Amino acid sequence: MSETIRKSQKLSDDCGVIQQIDRISSLPEPIISHILSFLPTKSAVATGFVSKSWKHRWTGLTSFDFDDDWWRNRSKKSSRARDNGAEDPNKMRFVDFVNMVLINLNTEISMAKFRLKVNNRKFLSIHLNIWINFAIARKIRVLDLVMMSSEFWIDNWDHDLEFYLPSVLYNCGTLEVLKLQGPFLFKAPHVICLPKLVDLELLSVKFDSAESFRKLISGCEALQCLRIVRNHFTDGLQICNISSLTLKRLVINIDFDECYCDQPGEYKLKIDTPAVEYLVLNDCVSDEISMQGLTSLNEAVLDGRRLTIGLLEACDQGKVLEFPYKVIYNNIIPPPEGTDRFSVSFKWLTNLKIQKDRSAPLGYFMDLFDFCCQLKVLVIENGFFGSCFHYQKRYWRDPINVPRCLLYSLTEISYKGLEGTEDELAMLNFVLNHALVMKSVHIYSSVLSEKENNNLLKELLEFSRVSRACKITFDELAPMDVPG
Repeated sequence: MSETIRKSQKLSDDCGVIQQIDRISSLPEPIISHILSFLPTKSAVATGFVSKSWKHRWTGLTSFDFDDDWWRNRSKKSSRARDNGAEDPNKMRFVDFVNMVLINLNTEISMAKFRLKVNNRKFLSIHLNIWINFAIARKIRVLDLVMMSSEFWIDNWDHDLEFYLPSVLYNCGTLEVLKLQGPFLFKAPHVICLPKLVDLELLSVKFDSAESFRKLISGCEALQCLRIVRNHFTDGLQICNISSLTLKRLVINIDFDECYCDQPGEYKLKIDTPAVEYLVLNDCVSDEISMQGLTSLNEAVLDGRRLTIGLLEACDQGKVLEFPYKVIYNNIIPPPEGTDRFSVSFKWLTNLKIQKDRSAPLGYFMDLFDFCCQLKVLVIENGFFGSCFHYQKRYWRDPINVPRCLLYSLTEISYKGLEGTEDELAMLNFVLNHALVMKSVHIYSSVLSEKENNNLLKELLEFSRVSRACKITFDELAPMDVPG
């Protein structure tokens, strides 16, 4: 027997036949389905043509990614259809493909993820409604819908392109992640109940009223992450009220041209989220912003034309903070008679990043340092463009008292966009002369000539350093790295 085996092996070697073992096909079905789930759905379905044994393997998929870009082409037939105002036939191919996949799925398996990216067309509305209802019936956990359109612009919201979300979505008991982008319209029913929803993203969507938005947030009793991008003045949220006891991560970006506002001066933002640990707020529109109850805040990034000292006070529990220098500058010039120029106390702050305008004076940094007694890391980004402040004079005066953080905690400074002005160098000289525990100073100069950079570096190295452990590093900013 052993001799026969050896002969057969030798014959295989002599004939150049290599036996290949199909290890993937031998894997359990759940593992194969898991592997296929990482492929675009079109590619996963295409595996059915590999062999007869693979014909129906894709029907066990639990994650789906449909993108109608697959069917776009520049064929004469498609271009002619668009020129004549007719629907591109490739759109119908996409619809037929999605329907075919959903019809042939294993009905015993629940759906983990359903992502759909379409270019908005009126004829897709009925199909989109059916697909969403199908996913919800299959106990969907992650629903990601993107509706793009060349007709959908910030200043030209076409009401005919709006898509009303099906009412069944508002009471889906299995949904954990919901991401919506495009002209989706929320019209909240009497009751909203999304008990398992923890992650919600709303990008350029619309609400029929502020009450619908309030109901949506209050109906998500387990919500932990919320991201909102508002870039259209008709999104229905003149008053945006975010109140949640469970929310831990909140990102808000409100940025649209005020000249399009129908009712200027009526945009308000209210935030009441005591469990939030991470906050990003970029609001260039709201005339009134109020934040309260941020007792769990760890990190905050603030920006926008409407920021005030009061908003900084609401973030005084944070350990990591980023905001524009103009928030301080605009609110303390001129200072009220008989009052301090700055009065916000950041007793827990350890990391601070300041976005500074080039023309803003540096003298108020010491006022800020007085209220950051535990500051360890400071990053200053010097803006590339000029200032619109009413005071553009540069000046620096050494403070009478050295801030506590310079003496006991500040260990690292990064200055991005250094121009080598007198007040910049005076401030750095003061810091290096008094920062007892400083370990590193990273300087990134603006785009200057090689000679100017060499002279600047030479001058910095000549500054005395009270901390023997302090090291100065110097780099040039590439044009694309210059802060703007």
